[in-house]
Order: sequence, then C-alpha cells, then structure tokens
Amino acid sequence: KIVSGFVLAEDSGFEVERLGRSPGVHSARYAPDDASRCEKILRALQGVPENKRTAQFVACVVLLEDGRNPIYFFGRCQGRVAESRRGSGGFGYDPIFIPDGENQTWGELPPEKKRQHSHRSQAFARAIDYLVVRLSQLSIATGIRTGSHSSDG
Repeated sequence: KIVSGFVLAEDSGFEVERLGRSPGVHSARYAPDDASRCEKILRALQGVPENKRTAQFVACVVLLEDGRNPIYFFGRCQGRVAESRRGSGGFGYDPIFIPDGENQTWGELPPEKKRQHSHRSQAFARAIDYLVVRLSQLSIATGIRTGSHSSDG
C-alpha cells in the first residue's frame, strides 16, 4: 500500500460539440497559452451559428481510500461559445464560455455567480457528500467519537 487514508484528485476539460468535444482532456495543451487556446476555438467556429456553438465544462474528482477502489464524481456546466473573447475575469476558456441561462461569459460574470454554475463545485460537492457519509461509517465502525464529551470524573 502506497498511501493510507483518503486521496482526492481533480481534472477538468472544456468540450466543444462542433469540434468533436475537443479540446476535452487536452484543454491545457490545446495551444501555448489561454489567449491562444480561446482564439483557436473562435477561429474554428467562425461563421457557425449560435445554436451550433454548444460547449460544456466537465470536471472529474476521483477519491481513493487507502490507495484502492477509485470512486469518480462528475460535474458539468453546459453552455455555448461566444463569438469573441469577453471579460477579463477568470482564466482559461472563461472569456469565451457563456453558461446556459446567462448572457455573459464567465470572464464577465462575478466569481460568486460563476461558482453557482461551476462544474468543479458540483463534482467536489458530490465527493464531499460521499466523504461525510463514509467518515461517519468509519467512526461508527471504529468507535471513534467526535465532538465534545464530558467525563464524570
């Protein structure tokens, strides 16, 4: 056994339907920097109508317990690719991604609004929910008590 306890890891990707779900797992290596990555997608979608510019961010959190039995938790945020870069907030593909139900890109939206839609927030929330239950099971099985307790002593 290499690791005892719990290990969490996360990776995310940006998928553009019209591009065969590229860049996907290659999102960080799609071009040399954030601006180039956005421009590459915008060039590929030039002239494509808004209803054919669908895209999504996908996050996967993997949880290992004692280095075995991986459990996967996913989060998705669907939307579309804007026609140009908009906004200076966020990073990566944020200036070209408009989440469903919004008219602004993640680069234009305030961070708290982005977190409401976030694929990472969804995936981590699912992992945390699982961990709360699992840790409760472990504390019951091992007789570990949490919280404050008093002695008669």
